[in-house]
Amino acid sequence: MLPNKKKYYPATERQKASWKEYIENGKKLYLHIGNVLDLHKPDPHSIKKTVNALVIRHESLRTTFETNEEGTAVQVVHDSESFKIEIEREDCSAEPSPLQKAESIMREMTNELWDLEKGPLVRLKLVHLGEGEARLIIAIQHIISDADSMKVFAREFMFGYNSFINQKPIRAEPLAFQLKDFAHWEQNYLNGGTGKKNLDYWRKEVNGSIKEFQVQYCYQRGDSSDHASQTGNGAEYVSYLPLPLLNDLKSLAVKLRTSKLCVFCAGLTSLLYHLSKLDELLIAVPISLRNRKELMNLIGYMNTDIYLRMKVGEYISFEELISVVSDKYFTALDHRHYQMDQISDRGNRYRAAILNELPASNENLKDFGSQLITKDNGRMALSPFYVMITEYKNGLKIHTVYDNSLLDAKKVPVICDGFVNLLKDMTKTPYEKVSNVIDKAFS
Repeated sequence: MLPNKKKYYPATERQKASWKEYIENGKKLYLHIGNVLDLHKPDPHSIKKTVNALVIRHESLRTTFETNEEGTAVQVVHDSESFKIEIEREDCSAEPSPLQKAESIMREMTNELWDLEKGPLVRLKLVHLGEGEARLIIAIQHIISDADSMKVFAREFMFGYNSFINQKPIRAEPLAFQLKDFAHWEQNYLNGGTGKKNLDYWRKEVNGSIKEFQVQYCYQRGDSSDHASQTGNGAEYVSYLPLPLLNDLKSLAVKLRTSKLCVFCAGLTSLLYHLSKLDELLIAVPISLRNRKELMNLIGYMNTDIYLRMKVGEYISFEELISVVSDKYFTALDHRHYQMDQISDRGNRYRAAILNELPASNENLKDFGSQLITKDNGRMALSPFYVMITEYKNGLKIHTVYDNSLLDAKKVPVICDGFVNLLKDMTKTPYEKVSNVIDKAFS
């Protein structure tokens, strides 16, 4: 076996934050990203060659992490000749529902605990469904990837795979600009004048004056009266916005010269105000740092959080609230590069609800209704209330992950269905007081 040649490089700010969470949680980190590729008459040999080509091209796929002498994370980039990613195989063709079994396998893969020091931080499994059909399940640890990375992986995999099976092999070469280069650029930027101004902005915007998120008694679990009872256990609820309502939200955004995300954020702010009765709320919005051409085709963790500090007064209308959200959001975007450990510890993340807009999908929503999914996977170390929205052909999926030590699971459907009603009323009467619309939506 060839010796494993590895080199050490600075980690990005987001990677440092993930590593810190990993160490503080006893080397546990549940943040993974999953994706699937459907293959007809799959060729395992071509799959293996394609994956090897991707490993050569993207250093992130052969990266692990360690702590340096200063106690911070460093990227460990391994030599592509000695660092291999194995592709597991499983035959589900005899299962009553092969696709359902494949979904279960993906869930298991993305819920496992991975060793960030040993790696690899990419796992693939070829699941045979029967009649020449198969599904390649891809799970990547979030510390080396993001939603855009999965799109890059899928696009380049399919190009390489089709080339190999058609006997047109591609020449695998590393990218000229890798994540380590971005980390170097980021550090230079943060140490410069603009980076320091950004840090000053976030220190002012995010501080300890915001109360920890709590909920009204009517939505609480009986044993969640204090922070000590909050275990960080996660549960999920999935609901949907039908296409007509989604189009109404988009029309409102156009009318108010803002984005769909800002309109949705105003609705979420109102929901959280209803749940907590806190005068001031903190909402974290993950955003991409891929604002440079050389970053577009790079696999790596290239996201950060921007924080929106929101006040909801009874006097304010939805039009006014959306305008406030929009101003804060676009101002925050101008300060997107900052040193996370200086302003964002677990306390801030826990006080903040998270709103994450995931890339749109061309697929149709299969079961257009609501479903309750409960699991204890530790992801609620992130936030007490985490909302992910994904646009599909026929509507919008709202995936809510919440702290089930904080909220009564029996009340979650009421909350989420009320949220859909709230968004509907927003589009009809955006000029009405927020408090009045909330009362109507949850009456």
